Amino acid sequence: MRAPRSWSVSGPRPLRRGRGWWYGGLLLLASCSALTSTPTHQQPYLRSFLGVAFGTSMANAQVKYPEATVETSPLGFNCLRLENQFGQGIRYQSVVFEFSDSAGMQLVLAEIAPGSDSLVLDRLKRLLGPPLRGSVTDLQSQSNVWLTPEGGQVTFNPARNLLVVRNSASSAFAEDVRLRLDHGSLVLK
Repeated sequence: MRAPRSWSVSGPRPLRRGRGWWYGGLLLLASCSALTSTPTHQQPYLRSFLGVAFGTSMANAQVKYPEATVETSPLGFNCLRLENQFGQGIRYQSVVFEFSDSAGMQLVLAEIAPGSDSLVLDRLKRLLGPPLRGSVTDLQSQSNVWLTPEGGQVTFNPARNLLVVRNSASSAFAEDVRLRLDHGSLVLK
């Protein structure tokens, strides 16, 4: 009795001379591109915020949000500010995107509207998994912290209605966040 066609197994077809190298190169190229698009630590991470992808230039973000106000961060990074934004059922009172001249958008500071904090935490847990505990979590401010594979950090503090997404391990962006928080609020106004 013959096996059904969907189960049949046949041997590899002989390749014509020259095509084998071409197919092998194509397979190698495909496998390399698959590796670069996958997070290295199998930890999920945020690729964008309100439709602005990390790494996007300030000019491209301004095209998406022409109503955004241009500002400068405490350390001199170019910023775009949005007011009263709504996305994924969450209302943001204020959102600031910070840009590096060479690497594009690298930091988001979002002031969450009262009542949206549980939605933000639920969404972050769905996207990133459970937050880290212990020495990384700031227990005094009750922040929830997630680390990203490239050295960035996502911090959500429901008590302050504050979400900070830092895309890279850049110490300058970490210092910029610290300066903003040390000055009484986000220096968002």
